[in-house]
Amino acid sequence: MYIDDIVIMYYFKMYLIKYFLLDVATVINNIEMVRLLLDYAKSNSIILELNDNNNKFGCYPLYVAIENKNIEMVQLLIDYTKKNNISLELNKKEKENELYEKDNYGRYPLFWITENNNIEMVHLLIEYSKKNNISLELNKKVKENGYYPLLKAFLNNNIEIPKLLINYSNERKITLKLNEKDNDGQYPLLIATIHNSIEMVQLLINYANEKNITLELNEKYENIYPLLIAVSNDNIEMVNKLLDYAKEKKITLELNEKDKYGRYPLLSAIKNDNKEMVQLLINYTEKTNIILKLNSEDINECYPILSAIENNNKDIVNLIINYAIEKKIDLELNKIDNYFEYPLLSALKKNNIEIVELLIDYAIKRKLNLFLSISDELYEEDISSVSILVEIEYAFHRNDLEMSKLLINYYENCINLKINEKYKRIDLVLSAINHNNIEMVKLLIKNAKKHKVILELNEKDHELNYPLLSAINYNNIKIVKLLIKYANKHNEILELNDKNKNGAYPLFYAVDNNNIEMVHLLINYANEKNKELLLNDLVKTGNGTYPLLESVFRNNVKMIKLLIDYANEHNITLELNKKECVHEIFYPILLAIIRNKEEIVELLIKYYNDHNIIWNIDSEAEDFSSILHAIINNNTNIVKWILDYSCKNNIPIKICDKYILYATTRNNTEIVRLIMYYAEDHNIPLNINYKIFNETSLLHFLFHILFPYSNDRIYYINF
Repeated sequence: MYIDDIVIMYYFKMYLIKYFLLDVATVINNIEMVRLLLDYAKSNSIILELNDNNNKFGCYPLYVAIENKNIEMVQLLIDYTKKNNISLELNKKEKENELYEKDNYGRYPLFWITENNNIEMVHLLIEYSKKNNISLELNKKVKENGYYPLLKAFLNNNIEIPKLLINYSNERKITLKLNEKDNDGQYPLLIATIHNSIEMVQLLINYANEKNITLELNEKYENIYPLLIAVSNDNIEMVNKLLDYAKEKKITLELNEKDKYGRYPLLSAIKNDNKEMVQLLINYTEKTNIILKLNSEDINECYPILSAIENNNKDIVNLIINYAIEKKIDLELNKIDNYFEYPLLSALKKNNIEIVELLIDYAIKRKLNLFLSISDELYEEDISSVSILVEIEYAFHRNDLEMSKLLINYYENCINLKINEKYKRIDLVLSAINHNNIEMVKLLIKNAKKHKVILELNEKDHELNYPLLSAINYNNIKIVKLLIKYANKHNEILELNDKNKNGAYPLFYAVDNNNIEMVHLLINYANEKNKELLLNDLVKTGNGTYPLLESVFRNNVKMIKLLIDYANEHNITLELNKKECVHEIFYPILLAIIRNKEEIVELLIKYYNDHNIIWNIDSEAEDFSSILHAIINNNTNIVKWILDYSCKNNIPIKICDKYILYATTRNNTEIVRLIMYYAEDHNIPLNINYKIFNETSLLHFLFHILFPYSNDRIYYINF
């Protein structure tokens, strides 16, 4: 190797040590290698370059040591500078380089230290800067996100670093920027409130006052601002500080602006159930002529009065109502939130009669509607399809007499004030009856008397129900008697035959409930008022029956006799052949035969005969014929009555081959003989040329049954 090559290699080695190897050692965070290089440099009289960032990494040793949070390495570099009379560049930025994206640079030592939340390293850097008369950059922003040391310290929720920075800035006569925002719009005071830190807020206020800086109080980040955050955090001390500062600086605070969730100070204070906070905000508006928005909703469509009621807080409700009255604001009283709550219903659920009283008093004063069901929340076409008494029905359902009185009195006021023309007193009566609550009915009667109103007991709701019909439907004879007594007292005649939308009428419901006392009551009232009860009209729902057929369904002989007696007394002919309207199969006598009720069958056959009604026995379906079911039930008497009726009235009955089968398998000789006699008399051939269950011939059964009687008759049998 030539001497020139040796010299070149020497200087290249020195260059690597001076400019490059130390950078690599700090980047890989190897303190032993850094010590080795520092020792080598010292022993070879090499002065290392500590501030150069013209390298692949775009950084320099001090910067990298800080980035790596390696305080020992930082101290090592500082010590090296002292010994070699070198001054570290403390404000030099990270340079754009090939390892990072374009926007991912621009950091500098103090910023990195605050980002790393390293108080000890901040002390170290500040002390070095003082000794070397270097002014640290305190307000410079990082291009990547717009952060700067003070803001980053606040974001890290670190109060100690801001104190150090403020002290240092005062010593160096540097004014910190307190309102500077990052790229997203965050600034120190906002972050202090987000962290719910009174100490941070006070620190900023003190420094701002000292430097004659006015803090931003209304600037928004994602639509949040300091007062909203302080109220949402339920921190009344912080709110007081902000209000005092705003007053001192003559700043008008935002009170009605919403964040992305629809929150604003008043609603947040109410949701936190903080009466003192609500009062504080109201007091502030009085001094600043701000009008609070009392009906503004959050994303769940909740609003102040509803939120206060949901918290069951009467005092806050009272505050809101008084403020609304003073400012002539009409409160939303029947707006539904996303959880289907609204003020009156929520108060009822909380069983808070004081809040209900407050709502009613306010609604009457302002002529507002409290009831949801007749509010604008429902479209016109919906009103006919729902109960218009949701709230009163709720009170009735809970059997809450005091709450019901309140609501009923308000209801009366609604009618008298004509707040809504769709209100009807009869709906209240129907609601009480539908809850089977006689005490509520009595209350309504008493209330009507108080208002000098006569209840119209024949008035109907949207389903065409009326009080007497509903009371009978709910099988409450005490309420029925009460209604009759009231009607008699006020010379009203109760409707006895009007039908609801299902076609039901009073007598049918009484029979359907199997309540013979109720039927007697109706009959007596009808006779007293010279009214004739419906007996034969079908009802569309349920079994699709009518009183007589329903009585048979109930197997109630007394009821059947009562209906027959009533029909006879009033010259009404019972329609014995009328079928139910669901299957169009069953009618009274067929059902009685299927149920094997001899007494009922005998009663009905007698009625057929007494009133010259033709029993349509010949038009019955084969599988649902009277004779078939009488045989299946093994009832000789009913079979005989059917065959006798057929013969006497010359109404032929179709005799199927299986009838003999059913009779023989039941070992009923009498029924077999009756059928055979009837078949012979009506020239009906019996075909028994088949086997039972593909095994035993029917003839085999017949032989054993008929043999003892073979001398009496001749039987014609087809084979």
